[in-house]
Amino acid sequence: MLKIIKDNRSGDNLEIVVPIYNENKLILEFIKYYKKYDLVFLDGGSSDGTLEIINQNEVTVYSRDGQNQFEEYFQYYINHATVSKRCFIMLIDEYITIENLDIVNEYLRGNNKGVNIRRLEWYYGELMPQRKIGAKGKPRGLKKGDASFVNSLHDGLKYTNIKHKNDLLILDINHLHIRDTAREFGKQGEYLNTEIYQLMDHSFFKKWCRRFLIPLILYLLWWIWDYKVSFKVRVFRLLELLVSLFLSLMILYEIKIQMNSDLQSKKYKNIYKKII
Repeated sequence: MLKIIKDNRSGDNLEIVVPIYNENKLILEFIKYYKKYDLVFLDGGSSDGTLEIINQNEVTVYSRDGQNQFEEYFQYYINHATVSKRCFIMLIDEYITIENLDIVNEYLRGNNKGVNIRRLEWYYGELMPQRKIGAKGKPRGLKKGDASFVNSLHDGLKYTNIKHKNDLLILDINHLHIRDTAREFGKQGEYLNTEIYQLMDHSFFKKWCRRFLIPLILYLLWWIWDYKVSFKVRVFRLLELLVSLFLSLMILYEIKIQMNSDLQSKKYKNIYKKII
């Protein structure tokens, strides 16, 4: 499941365990900020220069085999691979202060149970209002042997020895997610993103209507008069046209009004630079 590539763990320091895949935009600032602790990266096959950056720093790297959920890799590492027997799990686009990690380290060094986190969500560079639900958070700080995995998409990591969340230390962590509509919608998003940039000139609105709106109107007219195609095919084609229409609007809005991924990355990097 995990194969070690490079090992720089001290053996007595808190291990920050981080899954990565093509993270060259944030990883250097992440390494510089959290260098006080043993950084353990679980790589999923990065090909964008991430590993080259890692190899220039004294961190630990494992390769991940298969397509398992992150929580399953975490469970395996915590129970079978940790050296210091104290782990804290993070994602590369998350931020927690060193002061809070110091608290985690001392808390897990003692006879305490575990550490949960409450996630503070950032959206296009702005901190979002926090929901009251989930105030007890989810497992992030664990000792060796204390992790279990259940097959759940967003809540797969559990404690093996904790029944009451009152036994846990609870801290906040910032999720500095870099939004990129084209990338997040896969092949269709990348294709529409290219089209939008090709259409952008002084007659953009006419070209956009011709490409996205008019086909939808014509299709609706065809729907009324032509019944040769099955109903399920017509429904799917309608949904496909609607998705393209709204996705093109999302991409356009991101380009013209919102922060693009590079600006978001720059803003989040500044959070680290102010404190490194």
